[in-house]
Order: sequence, then C-alpha cells, then structure tokens
Amino acid sequence: MSFPSLRRITASGAYLPEIDGLRFMAIFAVLVFHVLLLSQTYMGYYALPSNAFAHFTYDLMLNGRYGVPVFFAISGFILGLPFAKQYLNGGKKIGFGPYLMRRVTRLEPPYILSLLIRTGPVMAAKGYTFLWILPHLLASIFYLDMAIYRDYPVVQLVAWSLEIEIQFYLLIFLLAPLLFRAKATLRRCVFVFALFLPGTVQYYLWNYTGLSHHDLFFYSIGVWIQFFLAGMLVADIFVTDLGRIPSTWLWDVLSAVVWIVFFIVPDGGSQVFGPAMLVLLLLGAFKGKVFRWFYSLSPISIIGGMCYSIYLTHSLVLQALAFAYYKMAPRDPSYLRFVVSILIFIPLLIAAGAVFFVLIERPCMDRRWPQKLLAFLSGKREAPKKQAVTVDASLPR
Repeated sequence: MSFPSLRRITASGAYLPEIDGLRFMAIFAVLVFHVLLLSQTYMGYYALPSNAFAHFTYDLMLNGRYGVPVFFAISGFILGLPFAKQYLNGGKKIGFGPYLMRRVTRLEPPYILSLLIRTGPVMAAKGYTFLWILPHLLASIFYLDMAIYRDYPVVQLVAWSLEIEIQFYLLIFLLAPLLFRAKATLRRCVFVFALFLPGTVQYYLWNYTGLSHHDLFFYSIGVWIQFFLAGMLVADIFVTDLGRIPSTWLWDVLSAVVWIVFFIVPDGGSQVFGPAMLVLLLLGAFKGKVFRWFYSLSPISIIGGMCYSIYLTHSLVLQALAFAYYKMAPRDPSYLRFVVSILIFIPLLIAAGAVFFVLIERPCMDRRWPQKLLAFLSGKREAPKKQAVTVDASLPR
C-alpha cells in the first residue's frame, strides 16, 4: 500500500523514499526527547530500574535532541543536490528568484499558520499580553526571533531549528559555487576538512575558554554548519560516485552501529564526529539492503514525509496530552509510566501532524497553488499548463 495521497509532492517529480525514511528516524527521536522532557516537568526524574538496559535506553531517548542535526544533514543533501547536478553534471541552473519563491510558498503558509494557532495558548499559559508577544510573533514570521532577542523563540520554541535552516537556504548560494566548482580531489578534501574543523573549534572554545553555547553564536548557523556540509558532501557523492559504491550488508551493520553511537555520544563529541557519522548514515540509506528496505516502507516514508507538519504541531498537542495524562492522574514517577506515555503520545502526535499535513502543508507543495487559489477566489478556472507528459510527483519513479 503506497497511499499516494499522503506522500509528499516533490518539485522535480523524483522521489527518494530513503530520505523520508531518515526523516522518520529524526522526527521520532525528537518526539521521544520532548515527551521525556515534558514528563519530567510534570513528574520529576524517574526512578530507573537497576538493569543496564533501562539506563542505556534512557540515555538514547535523552539524546533524541540529536534528531535535529539529522534534519540539518538532510537539508544539506536535498538543497545541495540540484547545485551538485548543476556544477558537476551540467544540469539546470538554479535561479535565486524562483528558488526563494519556491521556499516562501512551500514553507511559509504552514509555518505562519502554526505561529498564529500557538499565539493564543502561549499568551494564556505564560500570562503574556498581546502587545508584549506581538514583536516576537513578527520576528518569528521572518525567522529573526533568536537573532534579535538572543533566546529561543517565544511563540514556537522548536522553531529555533527552522531559523537555522533558513540561514542555510540563503547561504547555500554562496557555498555551492565554492565547493562544487573545485576539482574532485580538492573538493573532497575541503569537505572532509570542513566536517571536522567547526566542531573541533567549538569543542575547544566551550571546554577551554569558558565560552558557552550562547556565547558562541548558538543562535546562528555558525554552530551547525558542519551538519549541513555533511549533506552537501553526500549530494556530491550521489551525483558523481554513488553508482560505483557497492550495495552490501556491510552498510546495514555500519548503519546500525552508527545510529547507536550517534545517539550516545556527549554534546562535544556530537559536534566533532556527528557530521562524519551522518555522511555514513546517508550513504547507508542508499546502499544498505535492510535499512534501505526499512526506510522505503510506506508507513515509515509517509510519516517521515510529514515531518515538517509533525514538527510544527507536536509541541502544542503534546502540552495538552501531558496535562491530561500527568496533571490529572495520580503522581507516579515510574519509568514504566513514561514508556507507556510514549506508546500513547507519539501515535497521537503523528496523527495530529498528519491532519495538518493533508489540510495545509501538502497543498502548499504544489508550486502553482498561489495561482490556483487566486483563480478560485476570482471564480475563474485556471488554464491547464501545457506539457507533453504529466508526471505524478507523489509516486516514486
């Protein structure tokens, strides 16, 4: 069952289910982490069972926040791929105007709507006045809340990562010509160097100079650039060398090990070695046998394709669920109750995101939705676009 009406619509018509499978892994990790944080807010820290497995799984879930760098690497790959084709294969030139307009029409409507939906509940929960929150709302609409106020966004806290993403969307027009125009050997050496240098510098500054994340441009792409570059390196390999890399079970073994290591390393190690691990995970998604099959499963790839909607909606829905589940029930800070809450909450969070995806985000994936909306409002039927072949962009090909 492929559920074509639930699949994302891609601009080019080409669909890579493996990438949506990776998105599933990232959004699932983030959801588990946020359930853990909120449950601890209501119930306090859990009395973990004395067995090693419980402590191991708890540490994995606590590092679910590392799902965000996975999203960054995927963005580096997806946005880097057209540029890699342009500079390395003589593909279609990417114009800045159409590129920017596509992202505005694709990403802004769901994002702005989610901000407007959240504004009222945030005001009620925090006691903010409308005049106080309005500047934050306007700043968030233009992805400038962190840059202006040097703190997490007020209206939509999880939107901090979206503000970082937007910086990369603009920066890639400078990065792509510098990286993809170089000769292969030099290009790969620069990529590898760039994967490790930023994290190494950050680790040194945080641990030996007294600077904190907040002092070191935490609210800018400067702390996260290496993860985007990891995705761009895979885009380079995908265009030039992917066919020469054999598909083997070894990629599955490597992917399994790297996933575990990625979610147990401390923050400093993640910044330094995380980008290289993500390169391996992205390549393993294309060249592994089991993982490629798993990522391509319809339920996995469909949920992964909805990750943006799930990311935008989950926080508000989770607050309501947690209040009902924890606040109104007897206090029971047991690890078992937390595990049960994951089994209850996450399907509901995904379901809420799916509704938002079908009603709001997926229609915005049609690049002609503004023209269609104007035609509908004016009572006119939009003239069909002339084309030789119609491609169903929702289906893999």
